[in-house]
Amino acid sequence: MLALRRVLQLPMAPNARLHIVHVMPEDLPGKSRARATIRTLLNEAVDRVRSDEPSRQLKITTGILQGRSFVEIIRCARMIDAELVVIGRHGAGRLHVMRIGSTAERIVRHGDLPVLVVNAKATRPYRRPMIATALDDSSRQVVKLALRILGQVKSIVVIHAYHVPYEGFVSAGTDAAPTDYQLAFKNRAGASLARFIASLSDLGVACEGVLHRGDPRGAIQAATAGRRTDLLAIGAHGRTGLPHAILGSVAEFAMRTVACDVLICRPTRETYGNSW
Repeated sequence: MLALRRVLQLPMAPNARLHIVHVMPEDLPGKSRARATIRTLLNEAVDRVRSDEPSRQLKITTGILQGRSFVEIIRCARMIDAELVVIGRHGAGRLHVMRIGSTAERIVRHGDLPVLVVNAKATRPYRRPMIATALDDSSRQVVKLALRILGQVKSIVVIHAYHVPYEGFVSAGTDAAPTDYQLAFKNRAGASLARFIASLSDLGVACEGVLHRGDPRGAIQAATAGRRTDLLAIGAHGRTGLPHAILGSVAEFAMRTVACDVLICRPTRETYGNSW
């Protein structure tokens, strides 16, 4: 189970509580037999954790839910006052947790908790994290949450994509040789990114800023692959309608396409920024 293996690599506090759940569909035939099978698998997972991680002293509980997956997971997380939802992208082994797509995306859209989407098998703690930032007023919150997930890490990459408006109506330029018009926006975005990185100095981690002109989706996909990133942290507003299509779609794109694990951070209030 991808999600459970990753959870055990996270820097949890002593006596932390770990709640493992499986959601059964409402119309599942043979519910009693299925429930018994799932209960056996959950018990096996708990026994494996206790034998492999005896020093962690985790308080492990389990639950079998029934209904719409994203609704039941959000409801359960709220009931137990969870701090983080961890979900496998593809599922693994006999206990198929769930697939990426509607369930994970709906948890992000409709829930109010951070969500860690696990794609790769966890063999060690995260070492190559990247923060995708809109440089809005929730960006520091995203970084602080990522550092809680990361634990001890020497450095992080902070990537920001900026937009040059009406670029198709002015003289063409390139990244290597931008026009004065393009350069003005690049310098403004670079200065904003530098100020943001400087504001993180009290967090005790070195930050490398990466600036990208154009669509943030392409920037994220290329940067995570090129740097062998193992965790991408990104904020999501979880809105609906047109604002969601513009802002939330970047986080959802990352969930669907990047090879690394993705931490989706939900701000507690509406936020305002200059970009994605």
